[in-house]
Amino acid sequence: MAFSFPPQSFVVWGVILSLLHLIAIGSTVFRIVHRYRTKKLWWDDYLAFIPLTMDCALFIQLWCRFSRKFVSRDRMIESFWLASFLFLSVVWFSRMSLSLSVARIFPQRHKARRGGFILAVTFLLYAGSIILVTLTCRGGGRTWYRMESKHCLRTRTGHYIGGLTATALDIAADAALIVYPLYVFWRVRLPRNQKRLVLVVSCASGLTLLSAVLLCIFWYGGINMGPHGSLLRSVTAQIEATISLIVCNLLVVTMFFYRLCRRIHNIEDSSGEGSDDSEMCSTRSVQPKETSYISSLTDVQTSGDNAGRQLGMGDLSLRYSAPFSSATPSTPP
Repeated sequence: MAFSFPPQSFVVWGVILSLLHLIAIGSTVFRIVHRYRTKKLWWDDYLAFIPLTMDCALFIQLWCRFSRKFVSRDRMIESFWLASFLFLSVVWFSRMSLSLSVARIFPQRHKARRGGFILAVTFLLYAGSIILVTLTCRGGGRTWYRMESKHCLRTRTGHYIGGLTATALDIAADAALIVYPLYVFWRVRLPRNQKRLVLVVSCASGLTLLSAVLLCIFWYGGINMGPHGSLLRSVTAQIEATISLIVCNLLVVTMFFYRLCRRIHNIEDSSGEGSDDSEMCSTRSVQPKETSYISSLTDVQTSGDNAGRQLGMGDLSLRYSAPFSSATPSTPP
């Protein structure tokens, strides 16, 4: 007997997806407010406004569909096209913002920085995905923005052509966001501990790749979805969208709390300075070296000729070497 999913609880999935959306929206708001207060807003932060807005709309549409148990109605807010548009917008603009976040770590004219910009521009394939979804779904006596998935052009095996192509681009883009940061960061000279942290944060896009693979399996894997197949397929899309937005903000949020923990730890260490002068001197001598590198990821200065070169908190600066360039990098003032 073939495996089939049992009936699903709309309430349980509604709570789970609501929590994911709230975390995604909250992390984006936190990221933008933090960058604004520290006067370090840049293109990646401005671009984050788009997936934030789209995810709020996707969250509203989700509950509109939940209220009707995913039964199709002739309303645009519940249409398949609008759900596809919002989903693709959240996922692809989150990738663009993450690519620019990687690019801003490096100084101007650095090859790694240019590569990040090129990666962000490449993700304009998002527009092609939207056009493909629109053109391959017609018929049923409905206008294009009220179409349903059953009216979309399909292969001989019954798979949705536009969805298959968009999913393939989806997985390829996530793979690029894993391979490129790993390649670049591996060749940048950083202390071992900071390098490991950078690699872990950069590879967080692997979570998005896993969610994209999960969506591909649920939508095109030929699995018997049971009586609530529409719910499960929508759940996988919602999970990928929220994870994409969370990963987009993970670099900023992680570095903020890391610095906060380091600051608290340093305060606790300095409280015992009267008991052991040698320990106090040792702590003071080590603190700038430890914090200078890790603070560089989210505190990039982007104005004037020193844009992208002064990295750190306060007067601390990151001294780096550019393995991709033959020119000898200058030491930031």
